[in-house]
Amino acid sequence: MRLVLALCSVVFGAACITVPVTETLQPGQSEVGMTLGGPLIAVPGGGPTIPLPSITVEYRKGGGESWDWSVGTHLLPTAFGALGVHGGASYRLLDQDAYRPRLIVTNRLYLFSNHLDGRKPTDSRGFWANNELLLTGAWDHGAATYYVHLMEHLDLALPGLVLTPALGAKYRFKEWEFFAEFRWFGANADNSKAVLQWQGIGDLGAQAIGLGFSRRFGDK
Repeated sequence: MRLVLALCSVVFGAACITVPVTETLQPGQSEVGMTLGGPLIAVPGGGPTIPLPSITVEYRKGGGESWDWSVGTHLLPTAFGALGVHGGASYRLLDQDAYRPRLIVTNRLYLFSNHLDGRKPTDSRGFWANNELLLTGAWDHGAATYYVHLMEHLDLALPGLVLTPALGAKYRFKEWEFFAEFRWFGANADNSKAVLQWQGIGDLGAQAIGLGFSRRFGDK
């Protein structure tokens, strides 16, 4: 049951798919991006399976030769009276060398609050926080980049190991990048007792898809 609650917390609290960091920005570079997509859920009453239409807007800035930082906001939670933001940083551990991938570690903290929702009674207002620790392996091939993620999502109020693998691809066109990604949120969490019908693999986790784009500014 604890992992069921942790899965629900992750899906609602940090399931907005963000622009994948497959290379850190250099000093003087910046990037703005937007993503659409989220966990797959069956519409109640026998409806179709659809991804949650989550929209995330982000800004990323080069901080040093091997690291950068980013901030973002989540537009879907505002429809339910919650303000959602995140911030974090990425560090390049290894450069790509032939078949060895470039390795990047990223940490993001997600914060949500419903204090601005006048529909909620005062005693039901609060803050929610999730931390996302992510290891990325990326391979460049021409204008394309292929990548894999392994994420650990930690609800600070309900600690537990919730693992999320992912894979995707990016395509560069001048200053623009476009990407598509598949995630398996909470791959180690049983979803059979969850209230909502998350579409996992078997009775585990919640599958998710995301699409997005970004534009880079500044010279490398």
